[in-house]
Amino acid sequence: MFSKILAAALTLAAATPALSQDDPFAVDANPYVQLYARRVDVAKVQVEKQEAQVRFDTDQLTMTQYLADRNAASKEELRRAQLALALSQAALRESKFLVGEAEATLQIARVRIGGGQDMPICLK
Repeated sequence: MFSKILAAALTLAAATPALSQDDPFAVDANPYVQLYARRVDVAKVQVEKQEAQVRFDTDQLTMTQYLADRNAASKEELRRAQLALALSQAALRESKFLVGEAEATLQIARVRIGGGQDMPICLK
């Protein structure tokens, strides 16, 4: 499988002419740049999902705290709600970091492709 992907990437690289940095539309039309742009899009969607999870876990913690204050929820349930929120907040921070990483890789691809250099595909 990897050899097929590598062969396709090498064929694409050989067929991809050097593009001018002065023409951003030509650079953005490059398949490598499009690949890395999609990775940015995917990372941003992950941030949206994590933000929704943080909102949900915040609501759950608020409700559990309310119930715990009235002895209608156990301390264990409260600890679980606190942990769920802490984990979702950490996942959100990680997702935001991955957006930055994807955007940096996209910028590197634009510069390299615009300068006529090859851009290796990083398989994640």
